[in-house]
Amino acid sequence: MTIVITDTEKARQPSESRSAVSSHNASSNQAANSSSSSTLFYKIKLLELRHLSSSCNVTTKKSPKILNVHVHSPYLIIIVSKSIFVYSLLSINHWEPHSSPERLLEDKGSSSPEPMLHLKTHQSPITCSFIFTNQKFKTILLSCCEKRIIMWNIDLIANRELTKGTILGQDLGVVLALDVQQEHNVLAVALDDCVLILDMTQMKMRVQIQAVNPVTDVRFLNADFATLHTDEETTLGKELCIVERDGTITIWNWDSAECLWRSPIETGFGFMQHSLTTDLINKRRVALACGDGVAKIYEYSRQLLNSQAQNQTKRPFLRHLHSLPEMFKVYSKYFEIDILVRDRKSTNKQFKVVSAEPIWKQQNDFLKEIFSSNPLDTSNMDELKSQLNVIIALKHIVCCGLSVLCVGTPRAIFFFDMQSYDVLYIIDQGEERQAQSYDFATSGEELVHVYSAYATSVNILDIDFRRVLNDLSSVFTSGDNSREKTPPLHEEISFSSEENSFGESPPRSTSSPSSDISIFATRKLPSKLSVEFTKSNKSKHDSKGKLGLIKVKDKPVTFHTKIKSSGYGSQKPYSVAAKSKAAFSKRNSSTSSSNSHIQSPKPYPIDSDPPTRDTGLRKLVHNAPVFSLRLSYDGSRLATCSSDHSARVFRFPLSKSEASCFMSHTNAVTDVRWSFSKKLLLTSSTDCKAILWSVSRAEPLLPFVQVKHNYVSQEKLKHKTDAPIFKHAVKNAQFFYLDKFVALCTSNHFLLYKYHIAHSEKDQILQKGFNRNKYKLLLNHKSEAQTFTCASCVNSFMSPLVFLGGSNKSLQVFDVTKEKLVKCVDDAHSRPISRIILNEQPAANQSTVAQPHHMFATQASDESIRLWDLRSSRCVRQFNSHKNSVQSIGASFSPCMRFFATGSEDRCAYVYDLGSGSVISKLQGHSDVVSDVVFHPSRPMLLTSSFDNCVKVFSV
Repeated sequence: MTIVITDTEKARQPSESRSAVSSHNASSNQAANSSSSSTLFYKIKLLELRHLSSSCNVTTKKSPKILNVHVHSPYLIIIVSKSIFVYSLLSINHWEPHSSPERLLEDKGSSSPEPMLHLKTHQSPITCSFIFTNQKFKTILLSCCEKRIIMWNIDLIANRELTKGTILGQDLGVVLALDVQQEHNVLAVALDDCVLILDMTQMKMRVQIQAVNPVTDVRFLNADFATLHTDEETTLGKELCIVERDGTITIWNWDSAECLWRSPIETGFGFMQHSLTTDLINKRRVALACGDGVAKIYEYSRQLLNSQAQNQTKRPFLRHLHSLPEMFKVYSKYFEIDILVRDRKSTNKQFKVVSAEPIWKQQNDFLKEIFSSNPLDTSNMDELKSQLNVIIALKHIVCCGLSVLCVGTPRAIFFFDMQSYDVLYIIDQGEERQAQSYDFATSGEELVHVYSAYATSVNILDIDFRRVLNDLSSVFTSGDNSREKTPPLHEEISFSSEENSFGESPPRSTSSPSSDISIFATRKLPSKLSVEFTKSNKSKHDSKGKLGLIKVKDKPVTFHTKIKSSGYGSQKPYSVAAKSKAAFSKRNSSTSSSNSHIQSPKPYPIDSDPPTRDTGLRKLVHNAPVFSLRLSYDGSRLATCSSDHSARVFRFPLSKSEASCFMSHTNAVTDVRWSFSKKLLLTSSTDCKAILWSVSRAEPLLPFVQVKHNYVSQEKLKHKTDAPIFKHAVKNAQFFYLDKFVALCTSNHFLLYKYHIAHSEKDQILQKGFNRNKYKLLLNHKSEAQTFTCASCVNSFMSPLVFLGGSNKSLQVFDVTKEKLVKCVDDAHSRPISRIILNEQPAANQSTVAQPHHMFATQASDESIRLWDLRSSRCVRQFNSHKNSVQSIGASFSPCMRFFATGSEDRCAYVYDLGSGSVISKLQGHSDVVSDVVFHPSRPMLLTSSFDNCVKVFSV
C-alpha cells in the first residue's frame, strides 16, 4: 500500500486500492476541493533564491545552480557555486507564501525570507559538503573545493563570535566524500584514488589509504556500531568502510592502514556518490545506492577467520540482506505504466502468403519481418527511466517509531519502510522540474520535511506521516464498496456435474477494521457449526439411522425368532468384565474430545539464550526427504512426514526412541499435525486425501476422501452419485478450535469438517470393511485464486481465524464465526505464499501478555519471510538472510517470542532476532535442504529436518 503525490492537476490513480492526492502545482482552490474527497498529507513552501546573481558575483548570463542543500536544526544550508547561504528554519516555518504557487513564481519570490548568513571564502566551486554536531553541541559545516577544506562553526558565526572558517587542508584535489570520527577527532577525505585521514586538532594528515579503484563514499564504523559483535577494544572506532566505483566494498583499520575485509563485486553498475547511509534504529544496517536505480541493504557483522585456530580473531564484514527494486519499476507499478506495451502500427497483411517452407521457418520469418519493419519506440520510456534510476539522495530518518529510508531521484521521491522494505509514500516531482539535491528531516514524531533543491529554488514539503500511516490502515482494512481489490467470496461450484458438492456459498464480505479483529474467540459459534452427531431412534422397520448408517438387525443368523436360553454364559465373569470395562474406559478417556485432563507443559525459559549449539544428535527418521516435523503441545512426541508415503512418531528425546510408522497414503505426505490431546494425528498428502490416525494403532482411524461426508451406502459410493471425492491434493489438514473441527484445503476451497470418533463399547463393534467414525462438511470458503497454496489455524486455544495463502500471491484471514473475510492482502509476497507460521503456544502457558499471539509470519519462495501483526495494516518486518527460491521451507517462533528460526536451501538453518530482524546464528550440519524447523515448547531446543532424511537437535 502506497500514498502517491503526482505532478498534474488531476491526480493520477495508481490503482483502485491506492489513493492519490492532488498535485502541489495545483491551485489552493483545487487543493481545498480535493481535500474534501481525499486526505491531504502535505504542505508546500517554495523558497525562491532571487538574489543569486548579485550575491555570488556571477558575470555570466546564466544564473548559478544550487549544488546541494542541508537541513540541520535550526539551520537550512544551501550551497551555490562558491557560496554558502544559511537560513533560519524558524523564520521559514513562520513564513507564509502566497496561496498560489504560480503567483509565487510570477512574483519571483519577493516574499521569500532573507538568509541569515552568506559565507564565501572558496576560490572554486564547492564539490562536497558535510554537516554534523560536535561534542560541544555546535553545528559544524565542512565544505570542500579543489583548493581547500574549510570547517565552519555555524553557531559561533551566527552569534558573531567568529567571522570566518578554519582551513583544514589545502591543495588536496577534488574531494568526493567526507566523514568525521568525533571520538578520535579525525576526518576521512575521499579523493579519486585514495582516502586521507586528517587530524582535526593538529590539522595534519595521519594515514593515507590507497584504494584499488576510484572512491565514491566513506563511512566510519562508530563505536556503538562496531561493538555489537566484538570484544576487542583495540578496534573500537577504528574501522572505516570505503565504497569503490567498481561495485566493491572494503573495511579498513584506518589506524594501522590494514584491509580487514573486501567484498566481491556487488553490482555491475557501480555505487553512486554520497550513497552510504546508516539505519538510525538498527545501526548495524547500512544502505547503498547503485547506478541502476537499485538500493542494497547490508548488515554489519563479524565472522571467524579460522574456527580451528587457537587465536580466534573475528573480522568484520557486510552481509547482504535485501535489494530494493529499481525505482523505475516501483514508479511504473504504482502509476500503472506498462513497460512492455508500445505504440505500434498495424502490420496485418491483406493477402495470404503461400510457402512451401516448414511452418516453423514461416513463423520465424514472419516474426522477423514484424520486428524489423516496425521497431519499438522506447524514447519516452528511456527518458523516464533515466530520471528515475539515478539516485541522488539516500538517507535514513525515524518517524512515528519507524525507520524510513528516503530515496531521492530527479523525478520522484520514494519512502521505504526499513523493517518490511515496503513502499510507504511516493512523491512525483513532474516532468518539467528536475531536482538537483535533496535533504530530509523530521520534527516531533509525525512530521517529515523534504527539501528539494532545483536550479534556483528550494521546494519545502512538510508531510504528516501519522496521517499517511492512518490512511494506509484505512485503505488496507476499509469496507468501502469502492475498493474492489478485496477478494469476494464467489458462488460455489460442484465437483460433480449433477449438483453442487460443497453446499451453499457463504455471503460476500469486505475487510473489517484492524481494531475489530482478534485472534481469540469473542463470540459463540453459529448454529451451523454447533451441530453434533446424535443417535437416532428409528422404528425397527427402518433400516437406516439418522446419518444414513445401515443398522444390523439383532437376530440370530439362521432363525428369524429369538431362541430361548437358560441364560448360562450371557454374563461375563466378574474379573473379565471388570478388565473389559476398564479397557474401554481408558480408551474412551484417551481419545475424548474434551481436553480438560491434559496437563500444561512447563513454561519456556524467557531469558534463555538461542539454541545454537549442535548436540551431535543426528537421527535417520525416513528413507526419503523429510518434508515436515511437528512436536506435540507438551513436547513429549515428535511426528515427521516424508515423500516415502509415510508419517512416523517418535518419543522425545530421540536418542533411544523407536518409531511408530503410519502408512496408508499412496503418494508423498506433505504435512502432519497433532491434536491438542496428543492422541490423534492428521496427515495430508498429494494423493488427494487426508487421514486421521490414533497414535495407539497403525490402521487409519478416519480417511477424508469424500467431499461432503463419509456416511453413504456402498452402492452410492461405488457409483459416486452422492459421494464426490477430492480431485486435487489436500493441503495442510489440521485440527481446529481445540480439536473440535478438522480444516483442510484443496484446489481453491477451504473446507471445515465436524468429525466423530466412536468411543463406546457398542460403537467398537465394527462391520467388516465399514468404519463407524464419521465426518461431515460444515463450511466451505472459495477463493478467487486458482488454488490455495497453504493454510494455518490455531488449535491450542479457541480462535475463530483461519489464515490462507492463494496462488495469486494473496493473504486472506477468514473468520469462521462470521463466515467472511476480515482481512486480505493482495500482494503479500512477490510469489505465492508457501507457509504461514503462527504462534501456536497455548495462551495459558505464555509467560508474557497475550499480544504475541497476534503475530504471524508468511514465507514464500522469493527468499523472504514477512512478519505481520494482525492488528496492524501492513508487514512489520522482513527476514532475507536465508535462501529459499524453489522449495517450501518451514519456520517457527520460539515460545518466548524472542527468536525466529527458519530452514534454508543452503543446507543451513537460520535463527533471527525477532526484535531487530538480525541473524543471530547460522546452524550447519545437514547435507541437503533444511525443510523445516521447530522449537521445543518447554526446553531451549531447536529441531531441524532436511532432505537428507535426518533430524538434528540444537540446544543452548
